[in-house]
Amino acid sequence: MIKLIKLLLLSLNLLPLKNLLKLLQKKSSTSTTKLPISTNSSGKCGKGYGRCSSGYCCSKYGYCGKTSEYCGNGCQSEFGKCN
Repeated sequence: MIKLIKLLLLSLNLLPLKNLLKLLQKKSSTSTTKLPISTNSSGKCGKGYGRCSSGYCCSKYGYCGKTSEYCGNGCQSEFGKCN
């Protein structure tokens, strides 16, 4: 379709080729949106598993829990609560 319009405009000499190419090659803008990470009840969390249930922490090893081993150093805040 664009080729047809290009040929038509060129044959009618309505636009110089340089301006026509600029019009036809305008870049469209895109945006990305983060999708929510699903909650799981398997006890595993992190990339590929999702979030822990509400109130639980995701340990650095990818398990859900509530003690300092889960919620402390290395806790994955993207996938659960952390201290």
